[in-house]
Amino acid sequence: VSGLIVQRRLHKGGGGDPDKFYKEPLDEGKIRAIGARLKLEIDFIYGELPHFSSTLVRRAPGTWRSFLPQTVARYLDGRPDLLSKLHDNLEADAKIEAMSIPTPPAAKAKRGSPSSSSGGGGVEEEDGSSGEKIAAECVMRGLEVVHSLQFERGQTGLYLSVGTDRLKKDLDDAMSNTDRIVREIVSAADENNDDDERRIMNEYDEALALAAELRRIPEWLSRDRRIVRKKATRLRSLRGAEGWEGRYSLVEKFNPRIVIIIGAVVRALREILSNHSNDNNNDDDAEDATVTLQMRDAPDLLLRWSEGKEALGRLRALVSAGGG
Repeated sequence: VSGLIVQRRLHKGGGGDPDKFYKEPLDEGKIRAIGARLKLEIDFIYGELPHFSSTLVRRAPGTWRSFLPQTVARYLDGRPDLLSKLHDNLEADAKIEAMSIPTPPAAKAKRGSPSSSSGGGGVEEEDGSSGEKIAAECVMRGLEVVHSLQFERGQTGLYLSVGTDRLKKDLDDAMSNTDRIVREIVSAADENNDDDERRIMNEYDEALALAAELRRIPEWLSRDRRIVRKKATRLRSLRGAEGWEGRYSLVEKFNPRIVIIIGAVVRALREILSNHSNDNNNDDDAEDATVTLQMRDAPDLLLRWSEGKEALGRLRALVSAGGG
């Protein structure tokens, strides 16, 4: 055993009020000291985590790390053989799941129709399916980037205001995680020829715009990080409102970048569902049409959730930049 994940939960009925929640008191320092003595890494999490082999994780291409605590992700990064085995298991689970799902009658009819078996029709249908898959992957990558940038923003504020060795390491870890995600995005972009991508993604202009936005991240992120390193020592020494405002002026540069990516993600998702809805309107499968109706509100729900998450992240960043 290399470590433990301790899950903290809220309990209902704080102060005798059934509508209030409270956390059981816990001496985290004492538990960490015990872990250090036993050479165990102990991490505390709050809230629920999905089972790693769940459908939710398998259907989120490239984003499985978002479902794991940072300590577990770092543990896997240091053990490439185990990480490879993990990917193999996920792919095997996905294949078994795909085999167990019956093919809808409309889809069978499409594959058996003359248009799909003749020269151009089959290519067009294949391109449409590939385009939707690539567009969905762009959306998931965008969400993962937003989460990583929000986390790095908070760690940057703490580093600028306090600057301990532990916080510097935490910031370095956050930066490394962001860099890994960005490298995956750039690598995926390099694998496809631009002309081929435009042909396959002909009906997904917003997804292409999102992909282009994600590819620009390394340029502005590396520049902003250099400024943070250059000004960190001076800003940390400033006290009062002047220091707080100076530190937050660097941290808040994340804000418009994140908002732009969130907007691009929501537009791309709305485009995917719109195209999917148009395809279903040409089918007679009532079940597919019902699912489409249930999903039409997903972009607005995602936008509201993202805006709430971003508001909390900005508040955390503002407080983190305050200093001691």
